[in-house]
Amino acid sequence: IQREHGRGTSVPRDWADKFLAGSVRVNGLEVEYNPADLLYLARSASLLDESADGSLRFSHQLLQEYFAAVALLRLGMNNPQVYEAARYYSWDEALVLLTGLMEDATPLVDLVMMVDPFLAARCAERARSLSSSTYARLIEALGRKLTSRFNRERIAAAESLGGTRSEIAITYLVPMLKDANLDVR
Repeated sequence: IQREHGRGTSVPRDWADKFLAGSVRVNGLEVEYNPADLLYLARSASLLDESADGSLRFSHQLLQEYFAAVALLRLGMNNPQVYEAARYYSWDEALVLLTGLMEDATPLVDLVMMVDPFLAARCAERARSLSSSTYARLIEALGRKLTSRFNRERIAAAESLGGTRSEIAITYLVPMLKDANLDVR
C-alpha cells in the first residue's frame, strides 16, 4: 500500500481483492480462506475501515507499521526502498519494528545512524544482535550531540545515551552531569 499508493493507507476494494488470493501457506500447508470473510473479520476487529465508495483503509497504525517492517525485511537491506525509508520521519516506527525482526540489526542501525542517531539509538535498543563497532560508533555520535548548541539535541542525546546502558555511555554522561552540578549517584 505504501509503495503503490503513496503515503496513504487507503486502497480501492478491487485492488485489495486482487491481492487476497483465497489461500495462504502456513507451515508448508496451503490454507484456503474466503476473501470476503477475511475482510469482514478485519473490519469487525477494527483493523480495516470500509468507506462509502468501497475503498479499504488500515485503521490501526501500529499494525500498518508492522506490515511495513515485514515488507522491508523481505526486500532486504540492499534494496533502495529500505534506504529511502530511512530518510523519512514517517517510517521511524516501521524501522524500529524492523530492527526487532532482524537477526543482526547492524546494517540497519549503521544506515539509520547516518540520518538520525537518535532513531538509531531506538533501533539499537530493540536489536537482538548488533556489532560492537556499530554500537561504539553510535555512542560516539550521541556523545558528540551532547555539545550541540541546541538544548533539545543535548537532552535527546543524554536520554539516548542513558537508554544504551553501556559503560562507554556513562563516561560521556557523568562529566556532563557533574558540570551541570547534578547528582550522578
